[in-house]
Amino acid sequence: MSKEGIVTIRLSQEEIDQLDVHTGVVSRSQVVRVLIQDFLARTEEEQREFLKEKTYKKPG
Repeated sequence: MSKEGIVTIRLSQEEIDQLDVHTGVVSRSQVVRVLIQDFLARTEEEQREFLKEKTYKKPG
């Protein structure tokens, strides 16, 4: 991996508060990086299914 990039995400204050529960030992950035790496470790089919489920899932 020769190039690096910066990804910015927008979170609500509630989401930030929930994320901050896990930032005692690690930073917000590290938590998000771990989550993205976990997603990318899945097969392409698993990634598509995950995105479909999360994108079109009805709340409640």
